[in-house]
Amino acid sequence: MSQVTTTQLHKLPAPFVSIATAAQQCGVHRRVVNRLLDRGQITAHAVEGWPHRAIHRDDLPTITRLTAAQAHRDVVRSETPTATPSARLKGLQRFEQAAESCGVGTGTLMNFIRRGQIKPVMIAKASHIRVRDFDRIRELAFDLPAPGDPTPEEIAERCRLVRQRGCSADADVESDVLAILAKRSLSITEIKTRLSRKQADTRSTLERLVSSGAVIKSDGPLTRYCRAGSDSMLESADQILCRFRQRACTKSRRRCVAA
Repeated sequence: MSQVTTTQLHKLPAPFVSIATAAQQCGVHRRVVNRLLDRGQITAHAVEGWPHRAIHRDDLPTITRLTAAQAHRDVVRSETPTATPSARLKGLQRFEQAAESCGVGTGTLMNFIRRGQIKPVMIAKASHIRVRDFDRIRELAFDLPAPGDPTPEEIAERCRLVRQRGCSADADVESDVLAILAKRSLSITEIKTRLSRKQADTRSTLERLVSSGAVIKSDGPLTRYCRAGSDSMLESADQILCRFRQRACTKSRRRCVAA
C-alpha cells in the first residue's frame, strides 16, 4: 500500500475517503467495499495518523461499476429456470412423502434403495424419489414376496403336513382310549390319569368316540365311559342284589360283635 504523510489526524486528507464514506457515496454496504478490498479489485491506502484503510476517490467509479455488474449477475441467475427450486424438484417427492404416496413404510422404501432397486435423487442433502418410480415401488411392495417368505406351494404343503400330523395324533389318542375302556368302564379322570394327557384333549376325544358310537356314555352323578360291545357299565339286577346282601350281612355281624 502507498504511504501518504499528513499532519491531520481527525479526518482524511483529499483525495482519500474512508470506507464508510465510499460506501455511502456509492450506495452500497460497507461490507461490499471491504469485500472488494479483500479481493484486490480496488486499492487500499494507508494514511499516517488514520487507523483504518482509506480509499482513493478515483476508485469510487470502480466500486459502482463492480457492484452493478454483480447485481446484474444475481438477477440473471435468479431468473434462470433450471436454478429455481420448483424446476429442480419437478417430478420428484421427498423421501417421506414418496413413501406415504406409495402406501409403504419408510423402512420398506429404504430397503429398496439399499438393494439398488430404486435410485434416489439427492437435492440439498435430502433424498427425493422420482414420481415415475412409484409404480415400481408398489410392485415391489405388494406383488413380490419378501426375501425368505414361503411360496404359495410351500404354504400349501406345510398346511397339509400340519393336518396330517393332527389326524395321526387324534387317531393315536382314540386307539389308546379304546384299549383302556376294553376291560371296564372308567370316569374321565381315570382315563386322563392312564393316558397321561391333558383333560381337554381327553374330553374332546371321548366326545368324538361317543358321537361315532364306539364308546357308550352313562349320564349319572359320575359320568362313566365304556367301550361298545364290552361288559356293560351298569350292574345287572343279580349283581345289585348280591351287593346289597353282602352289605346287610356285614352290618349284622358288626351288631352281634358290639352286643
